[in-house]
Amino acid sequence: MTRFLFPNFKKKALTFSYDDNNEQDRRLTCILRFHRLTGTFNINTGSFGEKRWIEHCGFYCEYNRVEEKEVKSLYNGFEIASHTVDHVILPEVDRYTFDYQVTADCKKIGQLCGTDAVGLAYPCGRYNNETAEHLKELDIHYARTIEDTHSFALPEDFLKWHPTCHDHDPRIGELADAFLNDNSDELKLFYIWGHAFEFDKNDSDRWADMDRLCKKLSGKEDIWYATNREICDYVTAARSVKELSGINNTGFDLFLEKDGEKIVWKNNKKL
Repeated sequence: MTRFLFPNFKKKALTFSYDDNNEQDRRLTCILRFHRLTGTFNINTGSFGEKRWIEHCGFYCEYNRVEEKEVKSLYNGFEIASHTVDHVILPEVDRYTFDYQVTADCKKIGQLCGTDAVGLAYPCGRYNNETAEHLKELDIHYARTIEDTHSFALPEDFLKWHPTCHDHDPRIGELADAFLNDNSDELKLFYIWGHAFEFDKNDSDRWADMDRLCKKLSGKEDIWYATNREICDYVTAARSVKELSGINNTGFDLFLEKDGEKIVWKNNKKL
């Protein structure tokens, strides 16, 4: 029996995804870096420097956007992905607007950071089948929804990538324990998402809750800590292999277990 594993033969992966490039990302990136965690920040390049308050789920929150000049340093070490230029609802706009909002956002991210974005978080989580298909035509590798699965299954379709849960989900502690204690042979992905501005809500000390969650999940030898793109691209590469013979031309070193033996199938090499 042969099966693919995550890099370095790990069976678990953890990733985070945060939207809207708010000033609270400054504190959040510090927490993630302190615990040696990584993930993806989905930004609107048309909103740099905006300052306002918003009402969100019954709470009034400061909703200031980071300045363009700090993007590269602020998100250094993390993936930056698209959230469209102006946070438009993609299924509601015409094709020209759709193309501009996605491609211009990805291009601007590339100009700021040196690497064009290939991922996206759907604004307000809104999408449909046509939306996903058109993102594929625009060479977007993955797109995240806000439809929590409360599971650790890998997505069947990365352009309809449903996360495990929001960072303030009532079940997140239970899910974290289940993830850490899972010793099954199935690949597991814990995908946590949210908005950093929500940590300022006063129903609890959400910043402290996030710090405790990160501490709990960090430093585990059996977990691959990865960005959204790293997970998507590696799994997509592994899934593209039709037979375990010939040259590995996926662009990735692939990690396998064959009859109990661990094998690294090097890129551009035979198995």
